[in-house]
Amino acid sequence: MFNILFRQQAAKRLLKINEPYFSAIKKEILLLQKNYFPAGKNCKRLQGKEKDLYRIRIGNYRSLYHVDHGKKIITVLRTFNRNEGY
Repeated sequence: MFNILFRQQAAKRLLKINEPYFSAIKKEILLLQKNYFPAGKNCKRLQGKEKDLYRIRIGNYRSLYHVDHGKKIITVLRTFNRNEGY
């Protein structure tokens, strides 16, 4: 099982999101503890310089997170509306 950490900026942004989106995002992020790459959950591994960077789609919102397999830690980097882009 993975531990979940939030960057300070990601936590602040998440707290500003209104219901019912806040609850849905929180639920999906907590489910990542058991499976960091859930099938059928609109999860995608991102390509680029940084390894183990993922994006999960939750309605109109996206959450970017990094997985540290050695330490079993998922760090939520950013949660944003899809209109804001990456």
